[in-house]
Amino acid sequence: LIEAGADVNFTDVNDQNMLARAIRESKTDAVAALIAKGANVTSADRFGATPLHRAARLGNVQIATELVDKGADIEMGDKGGHTALHIACIYAPLDMVHFLIERSADLESLSEKKKSPIMLAGEHKREDVVQILLEYGAGV
Repeated sequence: LIEAGADVNFTDVNDQNMLARAIRESKTDAVAALIAKGANVTSADRFGATPLHRAARLGNVQIATELVDKGADIEMGDKGGHTALHIACIYAPLDMVHFLIERSADLESLSEKKKSPIMLAGEHKREDVVQILLEYGAGV
């Protein structure tokens, strides 16, 4: 489709584009190809979720690296004010949490409900994530 001239940023009824689908299916090569063809790495769906939010939720550090290296905003929040780090602290493996922190994610960022990443990790019984956040200097 891309070679035939398809708009890589065309969205469906849920405001999701080809990049969102490639991330959901963990197709790293397709993600790189779409970005090379101009896919918007900061596009958001109807919930405000960006490609980086999706990669964080899936725990795909390789795709997250590609997105951040190509300009994805690590601090962009969804409609609930959740950054990629908030999402990772709930759902992702530890390597994603480490990646986001090492890329300077704000440890004290608050969601719309005034929840920090460490608060969400605690609420979801992610003791391993809480420990990492504390080691990196997150406040309680």
